[in-house]
Amino acid sequence: MGMALALGAAAMTLPGSTSEASASHVPCLGGQLVSRWCAAVSRTRRDSVYPGPARPVVDALHYRLRLDWAPAQHKLRGAETLTFRATRDSSVVRLALARRIKLTHARLDGRRVQWRRHGSTLVLQRPIRRNSVHRVFLRYVRTPAKARPPLEQRNAVGMFRTERGDIFTNDAPVGAFSWYAVNDQPSDKAFYDFHLAVPAPRVGVANGRMMSRERRRRQVVTRFHLDRPAASYLITVEFGRYRRTGAGKLGRTPVTLWTPRGDRKRDRRALRAARYVPKALTWLEQRLGRYPFATVSVIVVDGYHSGMENQTLVTVGNAPYYRSREALLHELAHQWYGDLVTPRDWRDVWMNEGMATYLQQVYASQHDRESLEKRMRSFVSIARSYWNVSGPPARYHRRPFGDGNVYYPPMLMWHGLRKKVGYDPFWSMVRAWPHVHPYGSYGRVSYTHWIQTRFGRDLRGFFHAWLLGPTMPTYH
Repeated sequence: MGMALALGAAAMTLPGSTSEASASHVPCLGGQLVSRWCAAVSRTRRDSVYPGPARPVVDALHYRLRLDWAPAQHKLRGAETLTFRATRDSSVVRLALARRIKLTHARLDGRRVQWRRHGSTLVLQRPIRRNSVHRVFLRYVRTPAKARPPLEQRNAVGMFRTERGDIFTNDAPVGAFSWYAVNDQPSDKAFYDFHLAVPAPRVGVANGRMMSRERRRRQVVTRFHLDRPAASYLITVEFGRYRRTGAGKLGRTPVTLWTPRGDRKRDRRALRAARYVPKALTWLEQRLGRYPFATVSVIVVDGYHSGMENQTLVTVGNAPYYRSREALLHELAHQWYGDLVTPRDWRDVWMNEGMATYLQQVYASQHDRESLEKRMRSFVSIARSYWNVSGPPARYHRRPFGDGNVYYPPMLMWHGLRKKVGYDPFWSMVRAWPHVHPYGSYGRVSYTHWIQTRFGRDLRGFFHAWLLGPTMPTYH
């Protein structure tokens, strides 16, 4: 269930000044927030790669999203309640909201507020003070764009509808603002609650634990609660014809599979592939420690041609590669590297992708009985070609997003570090990082400094060469 915060007509203020206790969080002072929301108090920033949808005066604490999808009319009706902390004094409140969304109603702290649109920015015209806590309520209507063909989908972000009238989202790097008002930047994490309504036989699915599912006349209404803070790019909503299947438990954590209803043969393949999730998670827990969230689900989506590590709800396309064991393991590895610990800035997406790709190859080498070193060497020329085209992993070219240079060179870097420091120390470090820094957002400097401190070695030259150098280092 969602946690209520009584604001009334006036905003609350967190007393005292705040200082950066770590690279990620601002202390939660004064006891005036619901205590469990303190984990969502963040040090927000404007992104260095994709600054457009970042609104760092807003530190989001909790989003409540009520979404009603009418497939026959292609209309999504939304009601959003956002609770946020002001990071500084400001004469207005700015949020990212796509220009295609028609806003019909806006309130701030229970009172109507004047607003204006400037491109993809929603401006609420009321002053706020640093550390004050506010609640925004919005009503809006959106017609989601048609899903693009497979070859065009790679860099398509936002919310899309399929020919069948279903909906999926792909929010990395900046797509969340296409379906709700948000500070769309990875350093700002928040809690979420969802209320989803759609005509039967469809069902709405979102991140977190399903709190209820009921039939109201011709509609199916579901409610989901995400009880750990998440970055906006890791939030998703899917509406479609899905079968829900329990796949046992990982310790005390329930595992849920959502697979399409339609073509029986193909849908059986999807369910059969998704049933591998508990085994993949068991393998990952042996290397990364206990799974970090209260629930884990995988949804297989028709019309979607990618894989995405949405927090607690991994989303994969209904095609052989995306539902393969290696692809599932890669996305599940992100629950530790990317979701539990998130980059402060899109410049450091290599922190997510390099480690997930390395774990994927370690897994493949063990199950294919092929030398890991041989697999690493087979990627050297591919990694170098991506580097030459798209730049070094931590200084990559802005377009296209998520090219192979943030996957393969960092993967080789991690294997090189493993050979440099030793097998056991390396895996101890890999296991420790997400659990020492849970729910935080960190950058390259703090990450590599932590690693060097842990090993007691000066590795500045090593990391600079592999992450920022003009050409890819020679792989030894």
